[in-house]
Amino acid sequence: MQILSVQSSVAYGHVGNSAAVFPLQRLGHEVWPVFTVHFSNHTGYGAWRGPLLDPADVREVIVGIEERGVLPSVDAVLSGYQGSPRSPT
Repeated sequence: MQILSVQSSVAYGHVGNSAAVFPLQRLGHEVWPVFTVHFSNHTGYGAWRGPLLDPADVREVIVGIEERGVLPSVDAVLSGYQGSPRSPT
């Protein structure tokens, strides 16, 4: 199974792509992680640092995957924390 996973990434802890990618790979799935934020830790800790990625930057990563011609082979899209309510340009 090919999975496009559009979620957060954290350096400390396990949420978003930081939690999803490894177990899915261990189950034998191909996972293409696209990060929406890259924070120091889960926001539930009360304080965090790191960038909230611009929606246009997230879109560029997905466009790059599309340009490889592989998006039609995606079996599932897993989405999580998007970070910004703005629409991509």
